[in-house]
Amino acid sequence: PVQATIRQEDSHMRPSDRERRDPEGVPSPLAARKEAQEMLHAYYWEHHARLQALLRPDGEPQERERLKLPAPEVNKPGTKTACVTNFGAFCAAVNRPVEHVAAFVTMEAGSASSLDEQQQQLRIKYVDGKKMEQLLRRYVREYVSCRSCGSLSTSAVRSVGRLQVLRCEKCCSERTIARVERAFHALGRGERRRMRAGGSVRSASAVGPVAVVTAEGAVGSAVAKAEQEAAEAAGPLPDRVPLADEKQATLNIGIIGHVAHGKSSLVRALTGVRTQKHKQELERNTTIRLGYANCKIYECVHECPPHLRFLARPGRYPHASFRDDGREYELVRHVSLVDCPGHEALMINMLSGAAVMDAALLLVAADEPCPAPQTFEHLSAAECLGLQSVVCVQNKVDLVTASEAEAHYETVRDFIDGTSAAERGVTPICAQLGHNMYAVCAHLAALPPRPRETDVPTCMIVIRSFDVNRPGIVCERLTGGVLGGAIARGVLRRGQEVEVRPGIVGRDVRGGLTVTPLRTVVESLHSDGEPLDEALPGGLIGVGTRLDPLLSKDDRLSGQLLGHVGHMPPIYVELTLRLQLMRRASAAPAESVGGAAAARAAGARAKSEA
Repeated sequence: PVQATIRQEDSHMRPSDRERRDPEGVPSPLAARKEAQEMLHAYYWEHHARLQALLRPDGEPQERERLKLPAPEVNKPGTKTACVTNFGAFCAAVNRPVEHVAAFVTMEAGSASSLDEQQQQLRIKYVDGKKMEQLLRRYVREYVSCRSCGSLSTSAVRSVGRLQVLRCEKCCSERTIARVERAFHALGRGERRRMRAGGSVRSASAVGPVAVVTAEGAVGSAVAKAEQEAAEAAGPLPDRVPLADEKQATLNIGIIGHVAHGKSSLVRALTGVRTQKHKQELERNTTIRLGYANCKIYECVHECPPHLRFLARPGRYPHASFRDDGREYELVRHVSLVDCPGHEALMINMLSGAAVMDAALLLVAADEPCPAPQTFEHLSAAECLGLQSVVCVQNKVDLVTASEAEAHYETVRDFIDGTSAAERGVTPICAQLGHNMYAVCAHLAALPPRPRETDVPTCMIVIRSFDVNRPGIVCERLTGGVLGGAIARGVLRRGQEVEVRPGIVGRDVRGGLTVTPLRTVVESLHSDGEPLDEALPGGLIGVGTRLDPLLSKDDRLSGQLLGHVGHMPPIYVELTLRLQLMRRASAAPAESVGGAAAARAAGARAKSEA
């Protein structure tokens, strides 16, 4: 009876089309899934076409002038004494000053560098041949190549108003490039102070007149600064009910993925904040500890083009609504971004940050094979922790051709098939140039809100702890330790007495464990520098306490709980654990995870599972 007579109006359909419907005419689950996949596929091609139009306005002609550049030869790659031996030969090939190229490479790599006396070799810390090749290719694209005809026969000339202009000798076109004086010379005292305070400084990482990001969705450039000043002068829009999340973020978004896939660049493109704060992070230009930055997403009230519908502003942006070029924008989401380290040795830091994540952005670099080892592990960890909202982002599309990006997209789609990331498709972006940031903002704005439990005892997960006192400070000006994390439930207020568990863990004279919970008072509450009287469940906050700074120094209280006195969970010394194997990581091909060593590790895991 289920396979009844075909309806008359469906008699002209092919058998394959009839199988897509049930007897009631409703599409089957298989047909609905296929339709959803086609929609996600069309979504990717739409954003891919726009990104390629921004990166290559004139397409990719078959015959373009190509300059045979020498491949960088790096001696002792990845060490403090790494040296590019043929650096002078590259500068001579592109016909650019050695100091200019060296300053650009130093700024982009974030490491200290020096030239030899003959200016033929460049010493730069922690670079290898692949990283150096990417930096030199970026320099050629920004300061040598013509965007109109693709010619490399160009010259940099100084124009009116101290602007640098790149002039093409083949098509006679011109375009403005970043000024050498502002982009590459040493930072001023005020800019260094802003950098130490966590603010953004103008650098040479963007295209055109000195800008950090484009105006598509990120801030930090001179254009965005002018827009912000104009919005502050105009003031907020009248007759508007304030939102609950204007001062504090409501969601925690994790930025996960393999090392050097552009996670910190994406955070900087959205917020203008560089999450690398410590000395080792700045020297190596990599994330070692968890990085934080808040971001506000604004949506256009009226009809506007898709690429102008959403804008991103830093968490400290004061207005909940503003006008920009005749369009009105209102705050729709305030999120905290958790920049996770991608190195395999720092996986425990990623898991520490994953404990407070409500959603995640999985970054995959288009210039590397997919999946990378930590791409496997981070996605598996997100699934084990129950993250249902994972958005896959294809980054570094500017470093590959359009055909290579399309082939890479197919491998990414096959990789995320069957996971929580497959429901939202793949979004192509270029975080270094700030392209397609509006698509990422649209995903963040569409995330479901987090339910808040405010009528229960407070429980906060601590993922960072600091000592904010500088060396040499007088005793009268000492401040207590600072705890960073997210409130899971309840409300935390200033002046409230709280308890930190398990606290101090040690051993007695017999070798047994001793646990001493800590009690303190909340002195201050901050959300991205914004002082709060009370903090609600949601984004990341900093809690100033009266604890001895020695206890909170160097993340010593990371992983502990903070909450109401008398309502904390008990402390256990022994636990019975149920392990869950990251099957996707263990099932990775040996050649993609690292050769024979990965094959032996996969065999050991399979044997232990059996």
